[in-house]
Amino acid sequence: MKILFLCTHNACRSIVITVCDQAAGETCPIWFGKAIKGYWGLPDPTKLPAEEKDVIFDKVFLILETRIRMLVNAIDHSSHQELSELIEQLGKAE
Repeated sequence: MKILFLCTHNACRSIVITVCDQAAGETCPIWFGKAIKGYWGLPDPTKLPAEEKDVIFDKVFLILETRIRMLVNAIDHSSHQELSELIEQLGKAE
């Protein structure tokens, strides 16, 4: 699990997003801290056959890059609740 601390000039937020693949039977860690929490289920390219790894890795990378950019853009003007809702929405997006 990675802990993401997003900071801009006006705000700094602690955000924990698990990216485990529950569909593959992975157990997601539980975080009891006060950070904003979310879950983004994404496939683990290392668990796939060799011929699929590069394609899925690139896809997962682009998904994460897009979601994190959207999250960073929302930090300055969003409440704790709004960020939590955005994280949930982004986790459902493909």
